[in-house]
Amino acid sequence: MTRLCGRAPRGDRCIAAVTPGLRKATTFVSGLRLSGMTAPMVLDGLMNGPAFLARVAQALAPMPSPGGAISW
Repeated sequence: MTRLCGRAPRGDRCIAAVTPGLRKATTFVSGLRLSGMTAPMVLDGLMNGPAFLARVAQALAPMPSPGGAISW
């Protein structure tokens, strides 16, 4: 990643190229069981509280197997 700030000797200009607006976050979320991964999902952007609770309610909570556990 290119730094947003730089240093230069006194009186000289700091020259660096930064492409604006191309920073993008992608979040990968999945459940993990002894048998492997379950319910994978990729989000554009960051995971926040409401997105996490919706994910648990829609994908993870309805399908616990006997002896399974859900951790927060």
